[in-house]
Amino acid sequence: MAEWIESADHPKLVTLTLKHTSAPLSHQIEHLYAFFRELRRRKDFRTTITGGIWFFQIKKSKNDGLWHPHIHAIVTGLYLPRRRLSRMWSEVTYGSFVSEIRSVQDPQKVANDVARYATSPGTLVDLPPDDAIEMVEALHGRRICG
Repeated sequence: MAEWIESADHPKLVTLTLKHTSAPLSHQIEHLYAFFRELRRRKDFRTTITGGIWFFQIKKSKNDGLWHPHIHAIVTGLYLPRRRLSRMWSEVTYGSFVSEIRSVQDPQKVANDVARYATSPGTLVDLPPDDAIEMVEALHGRRICG
């Protein structure tokens, strides 16, 4: 992974999040994936971003106790201002915003981070049993990277 990142054309790390909601986790994941597909279909996204790889991660917010599903992506291509990407994401998600877009400075560190997401999209040990069951059921049969 680090070799690909090093050889990539202007790699950037992007984190796409959704507004917190009390909807069931499975619905939130379905919406997140659908919104991500819609973003990638947009002409203004496709003409700027030439490729990439994405990873799914989920956490439970310590502040409000709600699920926090999000996508981390390493993308290649032209410069894409955070404001522009955030506007596109907000349009397809009806109000959510991009939490991060930054140039990759340390390919090995980013590769290690995303490898962790690929092998463990969420941490079950820290969750109460009901939440752990909901996470397992919501992730069953789903792609967690692509």
